[in-house]
Amino acid sequence: MISESINANLQLNCRLNLTALYGTFNNDMSSCSTVDITTDIIEMVENDTIVIPKSYDFNKRYPLKGSRKFLQIAHKNRIYNITEDKYSDNIVIDLSSSESEISIIYNVFIDPLANWRGIIAGQLLQLKSFGIVSEADVFVHITDSHKLSDEAVKLIKSIIPTATISISTENKFEYGGIKLVHSLAKLRPDRKYIYFHSKGMSHGLFSRSLVDITLMTTTFSKWRKHIQHLGKNGVEKIGMFPGFGDENPSGNLGKEGGFIWFNFWYATGKYLSNCPEPHHNQDRYYYEKWLGFQNGDTIPTLREDCRSIYKVKMMPTTFYSSQQANHYMDRLIYKYNHSSLSKALPYIIRSSLIFHLYLKMKNLPRNLHFRKRKKIIG
Repeated sequence: MISESINANLQLNCRLNLTALYGTFNNDMSSCSTVDITTDIIEMVENDTIVIPKSYDFNKRYPLKGSRKFLQIAHKNRIYNITEDKYSDNIVIDLSSSESEISIIYNVFIDPLANWRGIIAGQLLQLKSFGIVSEADVFVHITDSHKLSDEAVKLIKSIIPTATISISTENKFEYGGIKLVHSLAKLRPDRKYIYFHSKGMSHGLFSRSLVDITLMTTTFSKWRKHIQHLGKNGVEKIGMFPGFGDENPSGNLGKEGGFIWFNFWYATGKYLSNCPEPHHNQDRYYYEKWLGFQNGDTIPTLREDCRSIYKVKMMPTTFYSSQQANHYMDRLIYKYNHSSLSKALPYIIRSSLIFHLYLKMKNLPRNLHFRKRKKIIG
């Protein structure tokens, strides 16, 4: 019986042409230190569908060193990366499907005064390191009025060759990205959508802000776990801090709110397709609050359709004011960057004060320090 089972698995594997590796991977999701567990995964296949029990502990079965471990399944031209986590449901992978169920929309504004190459590359490489890019269709909208888009396209394609890129020249804040996500959702309301933008670009930063880095990590590193909740139990939107506005200080349902602070989020296509057509607005915060509108709403409206990623201990909080969101974001930045001196240094170096001093020193006459020193010595 055992030999028959082994033969059956071998035949199934030959037909599926499937391989599965478990262990540590580099940031580009290439194998680092892994073991082949194809046989284990083959036993989870039924009718061309892999069902991985939510309680399955790969690390217990294969105790490997390393803190960043994935199960990577390769099938034909598709790659699935499953990170270790506490999932709410079994992980189901339909091997017969040739389409992605996830669309990622990245809105880029190019500011030539900022290190725009570093911000774009940093965000996309970080996203890629979460293992989601191979399971999603990626769309990038670039706003560029400085004739830098050709170089930006080459940069993006070097990281995500399959990305679909659109370009506009007039700065309309996040209009291009929001318009794109709405159009895609109208075409494919059955999909799940991820949206984020080039946070910090407009501030002329010479490196990525810690808000950006922290948002990317906390919002998207556990993407598969969060997406399992979309479209279930009334959840249509997920983000770090679902918000209510200043006009609704008590956070009452039916009043202002329903968006995600910082505008890094997940949403169902069904929900997005019922959002009103976005329009150009001089108020840049409109593009953040747009997510709270449904057709017929006169204000972004707080409903019980959001899920908060950030959890406050001893407080079942789902919605946050802008002050609360900023406060808890500061705590997250401290948590992820101040646990040691080596982690604190980037925060100090990237601070606005250091940047101000850097610019002041850069604009000083080249021989100023030499003249002063010579005068003192004399």
